[in-house]
Amino acid sequence: MISKRITQIEGTFMGTKFFVKPVPINLDDIDETQRQMLLGWYQENHPTVKEKLESGADIDSFSDEELLGISAWKKDVEFRSKYIKYLAESCMQFEKAIPEDNWKRDDLPYSVVKEAWDFFTERRVV
Repeated sequence: MISKRITQIEGTFMGTKFFVKPVPINLDDIDETQRQMLLGWYQENHPTVKEKLESGADIDSFSDEELLGISAWKKDVEFRSKYIKYLAESCMQFEKAIPEDNWKRDDLPYSVVKEAWDFFTERRVV
């Protein structure tokens, strides 16, 4: 069944038009899945970062290496392509399918996906 938001949030991602999907009742599960994807990556690649993030450690307790580790997932092409694709397909309804190779591109406009995700999860409102 197709549903649309009353207030439409639209954009273009890599030349493909999209609109932000309505918020489903299981949003917490979708949000937790993306969180677990990141935490799993941290566990494998930067375990101390994962521990500190889960414990709610103050940012001042992170070493310089750990601070760099927070965004290091963006350099892991295989992980980031799966992660960003999950976010995008969860929150964006595309006019046409995004080619698989596009998810691995270094110039992928992550900020568009992140902004759509923020509207989808109601962290940002119109």
